[in-house]
Amino acid sequence: MLNLKKFFPFLVVAAIVIAGFDVAPASACWRTAADRRAIQWSDAIILADYIGEKKLPTDYFDLQVVSTIDGKLKAGDPFVARQFPAPGVESCPNHLSDDDRGHRFLVLLHQEKNGDWDIVYLSPESSADLNSLKDLIAGVRREDAAVTDERVQSLVDTLVNAQDDTEAGEADQALREIGPRGQNVIELALEKTTDLGKTRLKKVLADVLPPTSIAPTTQPASLP
Repeated sequence: MLNLKKFFPFLVVAAIVIAGFDVAPASACWRTAADRRAIQWSDAIILADYIGEKKLPTDYFDLQVVSTIDGKLKAGDPFVARQFPAPGVESCPNHLSDDDRGHRFLVLLHQEKNGDWDIVYLSPESSADLNSLKDLIAGVRREDAAVTDERVQSLVDTLVNAQDDTEAGEADQALREIGPRGQNVIELALEKTTDLGKTRLKKVLADVLPPTSIAPTTQPASLP
């Protein structure tokens, strides 16, 4: 039996930290909290002001970095980000609007291959426990860095060769906890496994990959 606590000791702490956030669940598009998966999907985690000066396509917004919590964006950097719901999230009740101009937000961002930024999670700065968030980010990044391809391959082998769904369950859960870090190994395994193995692996990928890895962007990177 797989010991998930052995491989993911930070999960218990992460659950406690997330529970301590004073953030409304409705403040996200891709995720309903700044949780482990939201952090794994994020290439930048920042505080940003919504400028709202550019004329942009619907669901695109111009912001400016105030400070960087995680990632490569720097204070003062202007950028354009897209906000849209992920599959299973019916709407974004806190969608940015003209009334939000000049307000400051905690923003978790995913960068597409073409350079576009997508909003993973958004909430007013005043609603976020930033110290707890920083602790959570550090733990997630540390655990992701410790994951090896060999470990992912072992779990993939267990999952695709399992004789029934019950036997496959723990490997499936462990791969989901590893998240997008396991993408390359899983995709290679898809090329040579059985139909049942493909079905199981595709379900994992659908859960761990950012929405735009499945549904590409509809706007070019070169926005005004």
